[in-house]
Amino acid sequence: METKGLIDDSIKLFNEMKQNNIPTDTFTYTTLINIYENNGLMDDAIKLFNEMKQNNIPPNTITYNTLINMYGNKGLIDDSIKFFNEMKQNNIPTNSITYNTLINMYGNKELIDESIKLFNEMKQKIIPDAFTYNTLIKMYRNKGIIDPINLFNKCFMWITLSDKVDKCPYFSVYLSNL
Repeated sequence: METKGLIDDSIKLFNEMKQNNIPTDTFTYTTLINIYENNGLMDDAIKLFNEMKQNNIPPNTITYNTLINMYGNKGLIDDSIKFFNEMKQNNIPTNSITYNTLINMYGNKELIDESIKLFNEMKQKIIPDAFTYNTLIKMYRNKGIIDPINLFNKCFMWITLSDKVDKCPYFSVYLSNL
C-alpha cells in the first residue's frame, strides 16, 4: 500500500476513535503528528498540534521533539526555537534528542556560537551523548576551523576516558579523509 493510503487510513482511524467516543491522548496525537512530519505534511502536523492543545491534551517531550525536528529539517530555525522555548515555558522536560536536534540544526547552518551555547545549556541539565559530540565535531570539521590534532584533543576533552573511541567516530573519519 502506498504512503498516501497509510496516512489516509491513520486519519480515518483517528476520526473513528473520536466518533465512537474513544478517548484520544498525547500518544495518539503525537503518533499522527509524527506521521505527518515523516511525510512532509507540516501544515497538517501543526493543525493537529493546535487541535491537541485546544482539546486540553498536553503535548509531551516527544511531541515537541517531533515538531522541532520537522522545522529543523526544513532549516526553519526560528520555528524550532519557538517550540523549544514553549517547552521550557510549559515545564516540558527536554532530553538529549531535543538538544541534539537543535545543535545539529545550528551546525548545519554554520551557526557555531549558537550550537556551543546550546551545548553548554545542555550540559547544565543532562549528560550529552555520543550523537552530541559527533555533531559538534562534524560541525567543526565541516567549517574547517579545527585541525586533526585539535579535533582529537577537543573530543577527548568532552568525554570520559572510558569511552573515547566509541564517542569519536568522526575523528577517525576525519583522519581517513586527509
